[in-house]
Amino acid sequence: LLSFMRNYGALVHCSLRDQFSGFNVAFTDVDLIEVFRGVRGFRIFSSIEVLNELRRAYIPEVLPKFVVHDFTNLSKVHSISRFRSCAGHEFPDSFERGSSLKHYYEPYDEYKGTLNRVEVFSPVNGTIMAIVPEGKVLPTGEPRGMRIHILVDDYPGFMIELFHVNVFENVTVGMKVRAGDMLGYFDMRDANDFDIAVSYISPVGIKYYSYFDVMSDEVFIEYRRRGIVSRDQMKFPYEERIKCPCNFTYFHPEDWVNLSPIEQPVALVTLNSLVPRILRQYEEVELKLVLTNLGEVTARNVEVEVISAEDIEIDSETIHVGALDGGRSLKFKLKIKPLTAGSKLITFKLSYLDEEGRWQVENYYAWIKVLEVRGELEAIPPKLKLKVGREHRLTITIKNAGQIDAPFTLVVEGVNVKVSQPSFTVNTSAGGEVNITLTVAPLSEGSGELKLKLLFQNIVQSTAKILIEAWKVRGELH
Repeated sequence: LLSFMRNYGALVHCSLRDQFSGFNVAFTDVDLIEVFRGVRGFRIFSSIEVLNELRRAYIPEVLPKFVVHDFTNLSKVHSISRFRSCAGHEFPDSFERGSSLKHYYEPYDEYKGTLNRVEVFSPVNGTIMAIVPEGKVLPTGEPRGMRIHILVDDYPGFMIELFHVNVFENVTVGMKVRAGDMLGYFDMRDANDFDIAVSYISPVGIKYYSYFDVMSDEVFIEYRRRGIVSRDQMKFPYEERIKCPCNFTYFHPEDWVNLSPIEQPVALVTLNSLVPRILRQYEEVELKLVLTNLGEVTARNVEVEVISAEDIEIDSETIHVGALDGGRSLKFKLKIKPLTAGSKLITFKLSYLDEEGRWQVENYYAWIKVLEVRGELEAIPPKLKLKVGREHRLTITIKNAGQIDAPFTLVVEGVNVKVSQPSFTVNTSAGGEVNITLTVAPLSEGSGELKLKLLFQNIVQSTAKILIEAWKVRGELH
């Protein structure tokens, strides 16, 4: 059930996720087979397959949209190559080969051969990690510009690579940049295009993604106005490319998408979710959703559906909106309650008909961190001997073993035992303890019991039982 490969740690089948919760392992859904007398294991054909499973376990499941400004002046661009195209040369990563895992931008002819006509902007907030000379050398003997590497703020591991840039002198390694900061101009000497790549640096290799997959809707709408139908239009599917790897010897028109020279009005609906990033387990809160049509044309049949929310109760799974006019926003509220602690992901599917009556479908995500609420009863004696007719004091310790301050309610029920106060509510700090004193009195001679139940918002956290042996004091005259 475990597979080890060099220094990459353990690979565990996803059916064992609960048993290995908290361990530093990666999970896989590769089918298990019987390998020896009832022992199950992975069907592994090569070390490459093992490595690919580990790599998939370490790369992000959901891509953030951290590109909030375009990296160039789109009005000067005529066409763009698709991700995994056969344009240019092979540009692989640690996971796949046989294609170009970046985008080339071809400007209009009037900008070719220039040094200072096509602007370069930082598309993200980040830090310049490196500025290195390009490998291509011009007839003059100098490199065709520099390559800029920008580490993205708030998203560790992600990096933007800008190719063939004539960098401003004040742009240096280590400096912080804001989205929209101008960094220089693209060097278009002896060239037809310039390029951009988006990488994720993981413990098991580099993974490249399409620039369009990390682009915010506010940036993407400019491409929609220039005729791009969807983000998927800008990349070849992986399954399609591995069946037909590139040889990079011929020009393929299908590798390129031409932009419309004239902007057209469009409908583009975006979804934003507003929820506290940190919640308390079992806490019911409002999740605010904001639908906005960034375009100019009415979007029709707008609908939002919750398609996954593991261990989270949601009061409504579908929101039917209907028509949403251009430039208009609508707000909605959902009630959610996380049932378990940990990092949680809510996935929304937004669908609508655009300006041409085409279905547009996009997934949006809300990440929340749920802190554990856990109360425990401590120092509970299993059995007590008490005298009938007398009151006795008993100390109960409530421990907050969770991650956040929380109020707990202790409910006490007596069988053949009178309890002066049947319930107590106390506020506790994370990791702290509170002592509660019970006053009890046996009602009659014989056996009895105290039933203790610790609650948080009517959810049982811990229970305990104390057996009572009651006896009377007898005196006789002789």
